[in-house]
Amino acid sequence: MKKLLYVCEADSGGVMEYAIRQSAAIAREGVEVHFLCKASFPVERLGDGIKVWEFDKSRESRVESQGLAGKLSTIMRLTLGQRGNAKRVAELATKLSQNSSTRESLPVTRHRPGSAGVSVLFACYKEYFAPFWVGPLRRLARRGVVMGTIAHDPVRDFVLGPLWWHQWSVGLGYSFVRHVFVHDDTPVDFGGKRPDGIEVHQIPHGPYEVAEPKIGRLEMRRRLGFLTTDDSDIHGCGTTKITKGHEKGEAGQRLDKPSGAAFSNPLTSELAQDVENTSLNRSASGPAGARIAPWGRGSDWGNQLADSKEFFEGQSQAGLQMGSDTSGDNSSSVSISVISGEKTSGAPEAPSPATSYSPLATSASPDIVFLAFGQIRDGKNLDLFLRAMTRLPENVKLLVAGKGDSGSSRPPEFYQELAEELGVAWRCRWDIRRIPDEEVGDMFAACDVVLVTYGAKFRSASGVLNAAVSAQKSVLASSGSGPLKTVVEKYQLGLFVEPDNFEEILTGVSKLVPSSSTGKCEFTIKSEWNKYKQENSWKHNAQTILRKI
Repeated sequence: MKKLLYVCEADSGGVMEYAIRQSAAIAREGVEVHFLCKASFPVERLGDGIKVWEFDKSRESRVESQGLAGKLSTIMRLTLGQRGNAKRVAELATKLSQNSSTRESLPVTRHRPGSAGVSVLFACYKEYFAPFWVGPLRRLARRGVVMGTIAHDPVRDFVLGPLWWHQWSVGLGYSFVRHVFVHDDTPVDFGGKRPDGIEVHQIPHGPYEVAEPKIGRLEMRRRLGFLTTDDSDIHGCGTTKITKGHEKGEAGQRLDKPSGAAFSNPLTSELAQDVENTSLNRSASGPAGARIAPWGRGSDWGNQLADSKEFFEGQSQAGLQMGSDTSGDNSSSVSISVISGEKTSGAPEAPSPATSYSPLATSASPDIVFLAFGQIRDGKNLDLFLRAMTRLPENVKLLVAGKGDSGSSRPPEFYQELAEELGVAWRCRWDIRRIPDEEVGDMFAACDVVLVTYGAKFRSASGVLNAAVSAQKSVLASSGSGPLKTVVEKYQLGLFVEPDNFEEILTGVSKLVPSSSTGKCEFTIKSEWNKYKQENSWKHNAQTILRKI
């Protein structure tokens, strides 16, 4: 049986999600998959039959014992720590290729002896400080072990150090690799001339499955305080019947704007009293046993800031944040918070009130909910969408669901406080945490359009987009030239606008919002979700990989 050593250093984010699905697809093709990861990786989510190994904990602890902080700590981990990981890959690949037995406590399931050699696939390419750690892998390649890597970000425009160093590191990072797998025809940055012997192959980014909603669209929207109707919803454009899977919950209820409330201020006593009188303020449980946090901070801020190492890893992550609930409580949870406070330092100026125009919608109109899902980080243009809301109808609402970036990005509070300054906080709902898999379906069911408005430097595929495809939700998208733009336009998955441009986002949203006079949208979406799934399956992904390594 063919053996594959699958190496994944990420334990969260888009790369982790991608690795879980790709390794499972490869295993289903009859390959003996050995998964090398950190002790913190959620191994319970891996596919059946995958053998799990861990990186050397003693090497990790030696790096941590240096007692350094900040940038010095990051450099140590990306040099000594990365070299230790490279040695571990080389040692394990050698053992597996020789079919040697081991007395280590890992893997969780001992590998079965076989006659085949082993190939190595890295879940994500990285080049930071490559001159310090690439040696063991170059020696492994010289011994004939075939290695490949997924280049989620084929253009390495995050420059660390002088340009000559960056280019040297990029080149060395590919020096032991024979096969590079990308998601479209974007030219790969090799730090110079393409090395001899390297082959580049295109593979699809498979869809991310989204669980069936447990609460259902109507009940989820009611709990979040979004206006809805008894039998229909706005899905990007026009009116569509609610699907059978979304009919759960107390259908038909809606929360109208309280009369006399000053909605320019989300913390007025009138609005607070209205919230007090709704089901949003339940402290224990709701109809489906869900915990509903009252208005206020309510969200968990404990994981917003982590060490700077994850900033470098985050450059290649697609942004999708899903995982198991660490609380041990299987009930659904919706944490909604509206915060007040002084302006965050460095926040962009709010548009002048003179530039705003009167809302087109009435209080009885169903809300059109845009979902910003996954990692909350710079480069997703969430601030631009908040600014656009000041010039959009009042029934355009925003649901933000995900945890903060652990690197150098601005924390979720920045965006919450910006929403207050712009006067749109009352139209926003915030669930700041890692959303468990079983709750993701309800998050997508509650929304009408998914935001994947990345900046121009983003040239990768998007895990959030692939979750939206599974949930059959249209997207408002932006990015640099790359697979995100390619698939959105090819399969009509939504509306693509130019990146990093407030006016473009404003115009794009306006095209997706039905006119108050005609009830129709300027832009009609006819998404080919099934065609996308058929032509971009994980099976196709895995089979292409296995034909090469």
